Amino acid sequence: MSLDFKGKNVLVTGGSRNIGKGIVECFLETGANVVFTFHGSEARAEQTRQELLPKAQGHFSYFRASCDNIADVEATFDYCERVMGPVDFLINNAANLKNASNTTPARPVPTILQTTTEEFKDQLTGTLSSVFYHINRMVRDCIRDGRGGRIVNLSSKAAVSTKSGILAYAAAKAGVSMLTHVCGIELGKYGIITTGIMPGFVDDDFYKGGTRFSGHANSQNIGAVGRVACGRDMAEMVVALCGPAGDFAIGEVVDMTGGRLLQ
Repeated sequence: MSLDFKGKNVLVTGGSRNIGKGIVECFLETGANVVFTFHGSEARAEQTRQELLPKAQGHFSYFRASCDNIADVEATFDYCERVMGPVDFLINNAANLKNASNTTPARPVPTILQTTTEEFKDQLTGTLSSVFYHINRMVRDCIRDGRGGRIVNLSSKAAVSTKSGILAYAAAKAGVSMLTHVCGIELGKYGIITTGIMPGFVDDDFYKGGTRFSGHANSQNIGAVGRVACGRDMAEMVVALCGPAGDFAIGEVVDMTGGRLLQ
């Protein structure tokens, strides 16, 4: 089965790197028009665009936006409508990945007693509320136009099998999973199919030039497949869920941990 998404308009949040970049690449290969958002480095976004531009068969661009800012979300969809048309497929990939270990100076990853109210709020807003903001706009547009669409949300293994030190992130990703389930039930009647995937450990930029590498292989990072996942591994399932394979996966969050949840 090959997917032909020519004429379809795709919005990928956080598409400059890792899983998001893999998703952008896969959709370009199907012929879809693609806009991806970024928040940090425009140089990185431009690098991704240049790398993937040879695969573009239609519109392909990026847009700076903070996924947890409602005004930016509205501006993102307005931009998409202007440059390629209303969004058909929304891929909620962006998340707030900040934690205490990334601070300067670094401090230990926080337990519940060490997590500040502001850190918890920021994580929920950037990882969970941001998904709601994008879905809300997407659904309003689809109902306005009398058309269906696809929404794929990225949850995480942390939502169901977690560890100390990632309280806020785990709570936010659990919320993303439940949001996916509920939207699946509520939005199907509008022809909007909502699904999701649940990655485990995915090595940043591990997919390069058509080659999958097998580095960083340890008991914490690999499953039965015997290697670390890359962004492309996750992306191929995301794209598949936007085709016929996703028709009866409504509200489902697909385990993409490589069997880690079974071990």
